[in-house]
Amino acid sequence: LVDRSRMLSERVAQHNRRMKAEEQALGADIDTLYRDLKARLASPDISEDERTELLLAKKVYQGQGPGGDLRIMSSKVRKTPLLLKALLGEQTAGVLIRFDQRLKLKQEYFKFRHQAALIFTVVPLVLGFGLRRATQLESVGEKGSLSPPLWVATQLYAAWLVYFYISLALRENILVMNGSDIRSWWIQHHYIMIVFTLVLITLPTESESFKMFSEKFIYFNVMQGLIMMFQNRYQSRRLYRQIALGRNQTMDVVSAESSPGKGQLLILYPALFAMQGLQFVIALDAINYSAKDFFTSAGWLDSVDGSTDLRTSRGVFVCGLLFMILAVGNLISTLATIWSKCKKSFKRSASSNKKMK
Repeated sequence: LVDRSRMLSERVAQHNRRMKAEEQALGADIDTLYRDLKARLASPDISEDERTELLLAKKVYQGQGPGGDLRIMSSKVRKTPLLLKALLGEQTAGVLIRFDQRLKLKQEYFKFRHQAALIFTVVPLVLGFGLRRATQLESVGEKGSLSPPLWVATQLYAAWLVYFYISLALRENILVMNGSDIRSWWIQHHYIMIVFTLVLITLPTESESFKMFSEKFIYFNVMQGLIMMFQNRYQSRRLYRQIALGRNQTMDVVSAESSPGKGQLLILYPALFAMQGLQFVIALDAINYSAKDFFTSAGWLDSVDGSTDLRTSRGVFVCGLLFMILAVGNLISTLATIWSKCKKSFKRSASSNKKMK
């Protein structure tokens, strides 16, 4: 058994050495291919047929071949994303060499988002109904409204949101390192939401400012969860369809609340714009409600009476400002996605017309 163990250990060591040498050789060949493609495409004396062939080669290089995205095997040093560097260190091995492992990574990402979408929808719905009922009972002077534990549950939900957005940002950063085409805004969106929810957690639940903002935020999350469920359903169906048809550029991801497919334009695009409009209105309302307290000089450098709502109101102002940034960024990213789809459609139409002529 000792000899067998040593023999297997030596085989593993040899395998690792072969893998490293093969990886370095592939990286060098891929870099050479990229330089040749780039130089040839930039050449002014190529024919239209040759350009078409070169563009096809470029698509294979970018992932439409049996080996997936060749760029991740490049010998160039890949920059580690900021969040991965902060949490896992500079030398994080986020790139998966085997294509089937990268595919499983994406499937796990969709599974995580699908489960999170259920929490996004159900938990805020229960909290919103419970808080509304508690408010009605308190308004008529009845006891047992359960308002305090419901507000504590709201804080726990906000703590879950911190976990969700950190996890989502980590997963999407790793997906980008493995060839997924995720807009940088959506990862930045998660960073802002992490800060937003951390600020929200620090606010006292008995504050009127906190209650005013949190109730609206809860109902916004219900809407966001429903849209995420629609998005996840579309993305999962598209992923399985690509696998069934043998399309190999399956690491592309349409990130959270971004853009649907053609068959869902009439439903999801209006829903996206409605959600972003609601987000903007909630943010504007929070800023208007707390701007006076935020810009007053009292309480910044000295203590204030704990019974006042001053500091909580300032926290609500910060949440409103971050929510405003998210609303504007989401709108710009969605419009950019629509424009990108339109340009691709125009190019395909122009190409088809040329072939017909």
